[in-house]
Amino acid sequence: MFSQKHVIMGFVLLICIVPLYWAKTKADSMRENMQTLSKEVADEQKKVSELEAEYAYLNRFDRLEAAANKLGLQPINGAQITNLSQLEKVAPLKTNQAPENTNPPQPQQQGAGL
Repeated sequence: MFSQKHVIMGFVLLICIVPLYWAKTKADSMRENMQTLSKEVADEQKKVSELEAEYAYLNRFDRLEAAANKLGLQPINGAQITNLSQLEKVAPLKTNQAPENTNPPQPQQQGAGL
């Protein structure tokens, strides 16, 4: 019925099919992973685009100027610019002063808010 030749050919065929099936399933898995990553990249690119549009809106000159006027801010002038060596004269450091709040925080009583 089956000769030794047919049995050997069957084993050779089986030995060839198993790695081929493994490679196919691995390729399918990688393809699905690539599609997932492509979707994630597209979503992130959309978020970046939205954030860039929001940044552009928030940094519009007319909007910033109106907010500065509302807060009473003035443009910087040259007298306000200094270097680090002159900083101590302009804004001296306050030393040897205790912090204003020296009392440690008190723990809340349990059950008070229930």
